[in-house]
Amino acid sequence: LASMLRIGLNDVGNKSELPTSDPAFQASDNVELDDDSDTSSSESESDDESQSSNFLIAGPNHFDEKVLSESENANANSKLDEVEQQVEQTSDAQVVGVDPSPDSLASFEVVTPGNQMESYPSFDALSNITSKRKRGNKHAAVLGKVAKTLKSSTVVTGKHVIKHSKYIGNAGRAAGRKLPSAVVLPKPPRKHEPNGRVNRKKSDSHAKALIKAMKRFDGPSGAGQLLSPDQMCRKASHLLSEISSLASPSERTTEAISALVNTNSQSDVEFLRGSSAELGVVPLETINVNFDCEFIVARSIWEGRWREEVCTLYSRGGHLSFYAPLTKKPSLVVSFDEIISVRECDPNPEANPLPGLHILAVDTAWRCHYLAFLEAASLESFSSKLKNSLYLTKDQTQQNKAREWETFQLSLESALTGTIGPKWASVSTGRKSHQKKQRRVLNGRRLSFDLKPVSDSTGGNITSIQSCIATYVENLLEMALAFSPDTLDATESSFIEFLDEASRLRSLPLNEIDFTSREALCIFVNLYHCLLQHSLLIAVDGLPDKRSATQFKRRSCYEIGDDVFSLSELESLVIRGKTRRPSRISLPFVAPPKKSKTYIIYALDATDFRINFVLNNGDTHYPAQVPVLTERTMDDQIDAACQNFLLNQVEIDTQKTTVVLPKVCDVYKNDFGNGDVIVCLSQCLQYLGDSMQLSIAELLENGMVSVKFRTPCDKFHTHLASFDASYVFST
Repeated sequence: LASMLRIGLNDVGNKSELPTSDPAFQASDNVELDDDSDTSSSESESDDESQSSNFLIAGPNHFDEKVLSESENANANSKLDEVEQQVEQTSDAQVVGVDPSPDSLASFEVVTPGNQMESYPSFDALSNITSKRKRGNKHAAVLGKVAKTLKSSTVVTGKHVIKHSKYIGNAGRAAGRKLPSAVVLPKPPRKHEPNGRVNRKKSDSHAKALIKAMKRFDGPSGAGQLLSPDQMCRKASHLLSEISSLASPSERTTEAISALVNTNSQSDVEFLRGSSAELGVVPLETINVNFDCEFIVARSIWEGRWREEVCTLYSRGGHLSFYAPLTKKPSLVVSFDEIISVRECDPNPEANPLPGLHILAVDTAWRCHYLAFLEAASLESFSSKLKNSLYLTKDQTQQNKAREWETFQLSLESALTGTIGPKWASVSTGRKSHQKKQRRVLNGRRLSFDLKPVSDSTGGNITSIQSCIATYVENLLEMALAFSPDTLDATESSFIEFLDEASRLRSLPLNEIDFTSREALCIFVNLYHCLLQHSLLIAVDGLPDKRSATQFKRRSCYEIGDDVFSLSELESLVIRGKTRRPSRISLPFVAPPKKSKTYIIYALDATDFRINFVLNNGDTHYPAQVPVLTERTMDDQIDAACQNFLLNQVEIDTQKTTVVLPKVCDVYKNDFGNGDVIVCLSQCLQYLGDSMQLSIAELLENGMVSVKFRTPCDKFHTHLASFDASYVFST
């Protein structure tokens, strides 16, 4: 049977020569058909298989030995051997109606004991399958030649597609096989063609030389890390200002600076001219020409950075949208409900950031948006249309506008960190390197040119400037301590006045402060408590806890002078800058990031251990009151703060001869006599009551005292209040 199936029925004479009852032609009920048969045949076979248990196979071999490969011939031989063994074991099947002539091969049948007929594929279909196999072998040979020119990654990709395309049929496999051969490696353009070859060494040499030269110059004093472009601009501006301020600069230097300033580039000529078409802005929100209008403005992103944008006033929509060049979506949307006032700025010519342009301020509760116009007529037109729209909007009777404009309102988070990106480099908020987040600058409502400087009322000498700074910081802390979350309203005039006063810290001259003086300690302790109160009042992510304490203290910042300071940097690197290193820091105490070590340039000379009791950490183990330090009464205020803190933190157990001290004595125990707990206890003893002093003195005389520390606290106060030192001394 095997030899006859290999040769086919073409060599058989007629159907009379074919035996009809030979047991060699009997097959069992488990014989399967070839996988290469048509889909219709396989479906009919599955239906018949469910109805009949035994059937007989008769027909020619569908393949030619010359076409099949060696592996396929081996598979065919093994399958034929299995069929031959199965036929010998079957006794109730017989072959009928088989005509070996080519004319009758169009349809031949298999009869089973159930008298059910099943049609096999025609001779033309069999020949098509054979031709496809031949074309497949030729295509494989071509693929072999093409594969030699492919990269390893391309070949792996093609094999991956072929492997996973077997589940979607022959078409998917063919597409997968052709994928590697369709790869065309692009040729790099020549020198005379667009984007031609460029010598990178020559093109980058100028930029590298410029960066190398800039690194040799000392920029403005500051520890905060700006982003790279702003850092370079800041250093270049400082360098040019120093060169121009020389008593007798060289003639060549003067000519170079004047040529740089007087030269107008193409961008300077086109600045704030044209329309949205010139800036490539195509807003997705439709503009009603009867009610809406657009203006080309320069919007202030932060101090020292302005960007040309398209400002669209949607009168019916009730909001302002600002579009950056080549964009469709707005980078900033300001709802009419957020706008408090619209005013024209008239800054001092020396402090004007954009001389020759006209600046308008759109005030909101959390931030003032500054817009610069090329002509005064454009500013007046925009201002009048915006004020008319605000007037009409306020007359509308809508009960819940805030919910309607929830998607348009500027969130507090974006107001503190920036709308298009940060000014300062991100800070680490965890142990892993990727745990970084942007700083939250809490005093960025108004820019410095729109405020009165801190030191403009002084006589000019260093002592008077520092005294003026100390007085300003004291008043700022008193304003902050007057607020509480229950009575706080972001649109209240008193709170907006406090935000504007805090913005004046940007003009505070740090270089005029003597960091070795007692007055400097008062200034920075008051600044620390003011920033802590401000952060607790806003509480963007809610009150801090054990998990968020690190993020709370590293992200909450004030811009002071030309630098930025967080709570952790003020506490650990400025106020405690020259004290002993902590033994081990655990929450709620937070260490500054490693990259903030440069803030040590602002370290104070204060090394008194009482600093540990004056600085309020914000958790509930500390009192909710903080003192407003002044230079004249600083010592008395510090003693009162130490007594107020230790009265509620020290516990004595005479039966167990145990004294419990606050956790800060454990973290910063090196400040108390090189870490000796007995010395720490004796130094705390002078700020306790008479009864507690006698009890601890008896334990120390007997030498049977055990010193323990409180467990850390993970709950914080909602706000702070002013501390009255007279109350402590009276009690």
